[in-house]
Amino acid sequence: MLDNTEAMDRYMPAMRARVGERLEAVYRGMSALRDEGLPVDVVQPQGAMYTSARFALHGMQTPDGATLHTDEDVRSYLLASAGLGAIPFNAFGTKGDRGWFRISVGVISVEAIDALIPRLRSAIEALEGSAVATRT
Repeated sequence: MLDNTEAMDRYMPAMRARVGERLEAVYRGMSALRDEGLPVDVVQPQGAMYTSARFALHGMQTPDGATLHTDEDVRSYLLASAGLGAIPFNAFGTKGDRGWFRISVGVISVEAIDALIPRLRSAIEALEGSAVATRT
């Protein structure tokens, strides 16, 4: 199929549109969390199949008493508590734990993204040690 130029020319615009919808859903959801005052930031997607998001959760304590010290701790917590699979920037050679992650939309639906955002909100709000935990 990849060497069938005509078929690829028909497929690519629809594929790009679907990826764009999913990227917009991630951006919209993460922006809403940020706008609610949660320690989340997100970069407007720029055409790839992923976006970059920051979770400033270092130093916070999980409901089971573990402290999030590293990006790996944050990644593990978000996966276990919200079902968010994210790749820390240090996997791509960035030094240090700064809370930045890459989130791919390659194999997820808009509906699944929309369902993820409330779980992510709940997971972040469950953390102790920040204004997030005491604002309610």
